[in-house]
Parts: sequence; C-alpha cells; structure tokens
Amino acid sequence: MRLRLPSAELLAAAPHLASLAIAEAALAVAARAIRAAYSDADRAFHLGEPVELTTARTLVDECDALLLALDDHRGHLLARLRRAGVQNDKPL
Repeated sequence: MRLRLPSAELLAAAPHLASLAIAEAALAVAARAIRAAYSDADRAFHLGEPVELTTARTLVDECDALLLALDDHRGHLLARLRRAGVQNDKPL
C-alpha cells in the first residue's frame, strides 16, 4: 500500500481527509500485522481450526473492506473537489 497524503489545499477544502488518511494507514498496518502473525488468515475456513485464527481472518477481511470503502469515499470526494476547482498537486 502506498500512503496517499492529501495536499494542504485539499485539507483546507475537506479537513476530514486527514482523519481518513490516518484511518487508512492504521487499517493497512493492522491487516499486515495480523497476516504476519497468522499466515493462514488469507486461506479459507476449515473445520477444527482454532477460533483465534477465525477471528484473525475476520479482522483481516474487515480491515480490507474498510480500506475499500475509504478508497471509494475518497474517490467520490476528490472528484467533487476537482469539479469545484480544488487541486491536489502539492502534497504535504
């Protein structure tokens, strides 16, 4: 994952992009850490597996889903801001 930081101009127009960037970084790191600790977290469920692995898989899936939702929301927000003339060419 490549961290995308909003420009100062974007933050002035949509301050909550800062919180979204922090949430995105935290979710990505959490998913990677869980995958590192539970190498089977990306494999399909099988009967008899430890409950701890099942919950780790659920956490990874939820982190991935939230990352997708954040990306989707940011895309719609950035499109609206571009239409309004706000640029994102000067990263922080």
